[in-house]
Amino acid sequence: MKVSVDGLSDAVMQALTEYGDQCVVASKRAVEKTAEECRKDIMNGATVFKGTKYAKSWRKKLVFSSADATRYTIYSTRYQLAHLLEYGHAKWIYGYYTGGRVEGKPHIRPAEERAEQNLLKELKKEL
Repeated sequence: MKVSVDGLSDAVMQALTEYGDQCVVASKRAVEKTAEECRKDIMNGATVFKGTKYAKSWRKKLVFSSADATRYTIYSTRYQLAHLLEYGHAKWIYGYYTGGRVEGKPHIRPAEERAEQNLLKELKKEL
């Protein structure tokens, strides 16, 4: 493609705009894919709870989308239980403290950290 000196700035701007649009589409695809992988990772990370209603309660929700940004939230419909299982809790039976603690089984935070790394890898692959 031949461009005159007078049309050089327009040609460069057009090329940069096209590249920017391709980057936005690729990054939205990467974010959506990573969100789904994170949801599955949390479900699989809850190995002790596999097959339970808790493990099946994880959802992915599109929270925000604009021309140049996309945001997803991964959440459990049993959020109170998620907090107790992630961080542990005191032992109570029928409203009485029985002493001791149940240790937490971290499965959300590790999945989140892996999702951050996967998103960076996915963006590099897409771009």
